[in-house]
Amino acid sequence: MDSTQDALKVRAEEGAPEGFVVQAGSQRCGRGRHGREWHSPKGNLYMSLLLRPACKARDIGQLSLLSALAFAEALSESLGDSKLLTLKWPNDILLDGRKCAGLILETQIGAGGRIEWLVIGVGVNIAVSPLEAGVCLSDFTKAPVSVSQIRDSFLDNFSKLYGEWRAEGFEPVRAAWLSYAHPPGAALSVKIGQDHRAGTFHTIDEQGNLLLQMPGYGIQTIAAGEVYLEP
Repeated sequence: MDSTQDALKVRAEEGAPEGFVVQAGSQRCGRGRHGREWHSPKGNLYMSLLLRPACKARDIGQLSLLSALAFAEALSESLGDSKLLTLKWPNDILLDGRKCAGLILETQIGAGGRIEWLVIGVGVNIAVSPLEAGVCLSDFTKAPVSVSQIRDSFLDNFSKLYGEWRAEGFEPVRAAWLSYAHPPGAALSVKIGQDHRAGTFHTIDEQGNLLLQMPGYGIQTIAAGEVYLEP
């Protein structure tokens, strides 16, 4: 398959229902955020999930964080320990400080700003680590972990969190996400286009935006950007 994202976007336009999933054993044209190539050898999880959320476009960031949290919980179950896992805003999952999984969200906005569909693509290094600075889950587990095990655990966790989000709002998800995040005061740099900002992690706000403490500038609200953890 070329890309689970592209395949599912076609199905979304054809009217596929919320919860529809496309999975591939490998991808020829997998991609990450900002159009970067996502190497997709066999042995890892590549899938896309279709949502039709009744929310405003500004709330999409919340679903990004919710998705990353669902994967962190799934990986934690396989590891038997959540201490090795860190969530890096907006949707990277680090294992022992190195990237283990990433997500990409693509959406179609209709008339009046209504979300027609939202496709969440995920890639998880389970058996193979194709990224130079990446790591795979099997390096940290005593027993082999199957792709289907991680997939099913993620979908179960996502369904639970998605239901809570619709019923109770973002705050419970926000609190759980922060429990996996780097601590307040962690040094970060953020790239927004050609602009670079350096500071420390403060928290995330009620919309899921990053709050960056910048010396001499106070707390800056970051809605989108590339975040790097500094040594």
